[in-house]
Amino acid sequence: MKNKTFLLFVLLFFFFSGTLCLAQEKTVEEQYRLFLEKYRVYQAGSDPYINAKSKYLSYQSVTSRADYLDLARKYLISEIEAAEFYTVFVRRRLAEATKVLNYQENFYFIKLDDEITFLSLLKNRVKDASSTSDLLNFWTDFETHFESISSYGYSVKSYIEIASLEKIDENLKTTKDKLDQYLIENLLDDSYAEAARDNFSVLEKDYAKIVSQMNNIKSRKNKLSSEKASKETAEVIRGEVNQILTPIQVLIASYQKLLQTIVPK
Repeated sequence: MKNKTFLLFVLLFFFFSGTLCLAQEKTVEEQYRLFLEKYRVYQAGSDPYINAKSKYLSYQSVTSRADYLDLARKYLISEIEAAEFYTVFVRRRLAEATKVLNYQENFYFIKLDDEITFLSLLKNRVKDASSTSDLLNFWTDFETHFESISSYGYSVKSYIEIASLEKIDENLKTTKDKLDQYLIENLLDDSYAEAARDNFSVLEKDYAKIVSQMNNIKSRKNKLSSEKASKETAEVIRGEVNQILTPIQVLIASYQKLLQTIVPK
């Protein structure tokens, strides 16, 4: 059995700040710690499982078979539990983010709930497994579902990053519209007003570039629920978010500076 790394949880855990705790629900941090505990148990079982498998393949005795079956069952259960707690963690992270961002993405909630249910049922089936062939079939089922879980994890990560960027973009548009309205309503036709409007028109070109980039990123967000995301996809989206984030922040600062220049103290 290939040793899984669960690397995505680190990115998900540290990406978005702020915690919203619902009554009788574990926080993201609590769910993260529970996942770590299960993952460490899974890691600790790796060597004993490998040793038991090696002895079983070498000796083919009744004793080695019984030992292998017992340890393989325990090892698979620990892997399922690690994946189960990881999936719950991803779902909890999504729930927190969607409430803070005022977004709702039912597709991921439904898919993650389905996977949590599957893992719980599979764990019970593994506990009752009485043959190595049964265990191998269960392991195959688990691998297939873990591939989907991993994809949902990367999708959720990218979804949160894009949704967060959209909130920042909304702030940019609000600042721009306020400045535009002030220029229309308050500045008279003089050289000072003309300079202010010229400055604003230059910034409008920068804003148009950002709008174009945002449209491309939003189209990626719309596709996330219909495609299987991967580590590579998530990295590309993260790079695009980083690329546009700085220009947005610079433009917001430029709008605010212009406002401070033209608004009377």
